[in-house]
Amino acid sequence: MYIASEHIQQWVRTGEAKVVSDAVASQLGEYLDHLPWLPSGNGLDWGVMKGNQADLSTLTEEQQFDWLRTTPMGGDPFLVFLYVADQPCIVCDMKFAISNIDQAFWKAPGKRYVFGASLRNGVIEPVMPHFAEYDQTGILTVAQLP
Repeated sequence: MYIASEHIQQWVRTGEAKVVSDAVASQLGEYLDHLPWLPSGNGLDWGVMKGNQADLSTLTEEQQFDWLRTTPMGGDPFLVFLYVADQPCIVCDMKFAISNIDQAFWKAPGKRYVFGASLRNGVIEPVMPHFAEYDQTGILTVAQLP
């Protein structure tokens, strides 16, 4: 279980992250399943979908946050890190999340997915169309859905 990692548990203890149920992870996974995937299954087909891409490794933390605010996710106060659809995930403040995306996905192989989220009546609500694919080389592609 990815959220059992010591660094994630440290974030939970300090309040930087909150655990989100596996039911939410399942909804996020189901949403992704209905999108166009590469024939290899190794990531979404961005040739079919539109997206804004940035190499986060070339940007300062402030530049990363400024860039993210220009995307559909920019108005969302939180970011949900999806690990797998049948396990809990975590949610963090957007600025903390984008600054720590590498660490959040440390030891989680392959392309990873994050979703914008808001808080309503004390409950985290992911905004399904506000998502991005992270390839762990620093490239974040944020979907531009109609």
